[in-house]
Order: sequence, then C-alpha cells, then structure tokens
Amino acid sequence: VEALGKDWIDIFGEGPGPELADDSKTLQNRMLFDKEIRSIAIGRDAAGLKPLSEQAMFDKALDSAFPEKSKKLGGKKVSEKLKERSKQNLQKPSGKTSAELTGHEKAVKANTDFDRKLEEEESKDTVG
Repeated sequence: VEALGKDWIDIFGEGPGPELADDSKTLQNRMLFDKEIRSIAIGRDAAGLKPLSEQAMFDKALDSAFPEKSKKLGGKKVSEKLKERSKQNLQKPSGKTSAELTGHEKAVKANTDFDRKLEEEESKDTVG
C-alpha cells in the first residue's frame, strides 16, 4: 500500500498492517482492498477470463472499493504512480542492486503477506 503514494494515506494509513489497531478504519480499508483484489481474481477465473496484470488488478480494486477517491485523483492512474515509485530507489545505496525489489514488487509482496496474515486470522476465528 505504501507504493500507492501520499494520495492514498488518508485511506490506507502508513506503516505495516500488523502495526495498525485492529479496529482502525485504515486497517478495515486495507482489508476491503485485499478482498476486492481477491474477488476480482476469483471472478475472472470463474468466468474463464485471463488474469489481469498486478497493476490492472490494483486499479480495478481501488476503483471498485474507493470510487470517490479514485475519481477525485482524476487523470493520474494508480498504475502510473506505481511505475514512478518502482523506478525510485528509496534506500541508501548498499552495493547490492540486482536482488532488490522494485516499489511495485514490494507492494505486491506486502499485499501477499497481508493476505497470509488475514487468512491465518480467519482460520483462527473458525477454529476457536
């Protein structure tokens, strides 16, 4: 979510999901965004459609879950922002360049990690 930029801080907050309060609106928004991504992927699969690129999936999920905010941002697409952010090197040079993740890859990894945590919590709720 951090790769989406400052325009989305009011919706998603800042920092890793596990650091957000369980009852916070920003955590609820992140969970809604995650659910939208999964719903789109499942729906396309069920309809026999080809999977979308990660950027297209992010765009569709944001438009679906937060239409007012997406419209408010106007012409600048989220995918353009992700591309811009992925080109930036936000860390100090360490001499290690080939294995570093781009901003977009970091966002996808963070989303995947969040999915896993959400699934673990859901399985705990159903077991206990």
